[in-house]
Amino acid sequence: MLQQREIVEMVDSHLQKVILETVISELDGKQFKEFEKSLEDSATMEDQVALLAADIPDLQHKIEAAVEREIEIIKAARKNIF
Repeated sequence: MLQQREIVEMVDSHLQKVILETVISELDGKQFKEFEKSLEDSATMEDQVALLAADIPDLQHKIEAAVEREIEIIKAARKNIF
C-alpha cells in the first residue's frame, strides 16, 4: 500500500502537470518559445508562469479551475477506493 508521502508526491506531480498543460494551451508562439527556454530551470519556470499569468487574460482563473476540477476527480476516486 502506498505511504502518505508517496500519495502526496503523486498528487503534487499530477497537479503540476495540469498547471503546465493549462499554461501551454494558452500560449502564442513567442510565449511558448520563452516558456520552453524557462523549463531548464524550475525557479525560472515558476517565475515565467507568474509573468505569463500577468500577460494572458484569465490565465490565473483557468489554472485555478483546472486544478479544482482535478481535485474533485481525485476526491471522487478516493471515495470509490475507500
